[in-house]
Amino acid sequence: MGYPKPDEVNGFQRNHVKNMRNNLFRLGGVDLFDFDKAGVIAAKKMFEAPYGIFSHDNAEKPLFTYANLTALKLFDTSWEDLTFRTIDEFLDEQGWKEYMDIVKNVKQKGAIPNYSGHWISKAGKRLTLEKGIIWNLTDEFLSIEGHAVVFANWNFGA
Repeated sequence: MGYPKPDEVNGFQRNHVKNMRNNLFRLGGVDLFDFDKAGVIAAKKMFEAPYGIFSHDNAEKPLFTYANLTALKLFDTSWEDLTFRTIDEFLDEQGWKEYMDIVKNVKQKGAIPNYSGHWISKAGKRLTLEKGIIWNLTDEFLSIEGHAVVFANWNFGA
């Protein structure tokens, strides 16, 4: 499917970023930034942030819908490539099972803190995401549209 890369023209995906921020604040009490005061500036800051953040849809094999520059670099890929891929392409069989089990819990609880998971970059490097939060992304009727992950720490080779 592909999603437009965040840039000045689309306000750095302002609406999607605002949805991620609002859902995380509502479900987990965590505020990534004061979105209402900054809008496009905040969306640009999140795209360029030193922490990683990505989202995916709610399909059986979820498709990436967003990743900031940190996540793109860690996954060794581009926006144009990533948003045409499903998340299972970046997980081994065990990692896929574990992640989807966590997503099932997130669907019930809304958000789960202290996420840690093993991923594989497009270049084949093993990557562990740490100190993360996974949360539901919902529409205005609170129907789950997908999930987002933000993480502060990572390491390679784990």
